[in-house]
Amino acid sequence: MTLGVANDLESFVIEGLRSFTGYTGAIEPADDLQEDLGIDSVEVVELVGSLLARTSTPNRRVDVDKIATVADLKAALEDVLPQDRG
Repeated sequence: MTLGVANDLESFVIEGLRSFTGYTGAIEPADDLQEDLGIDSVEVVELVGSLLARTSTPNRRVDVDKIATVADLKAALEDVLPQDRG
């Protein structure tokens, strides 16, 4: 899976969060994974693994200690996922 536009990645992350958590409310980039969405540190690792498994790069390393918000999760994935540049 190649994600070309930033909004595609944001949608991918939000849909992944919905699927992983069952959360049905609005999810915003500034939302805190733990405080707003109830995702603990172990679940962040599982979530990242789940999202990467949906791509062609499931074995990439992501520094989950730096992921506190939805925006942080998106940024971490931007660093490891291939993206169309043209």
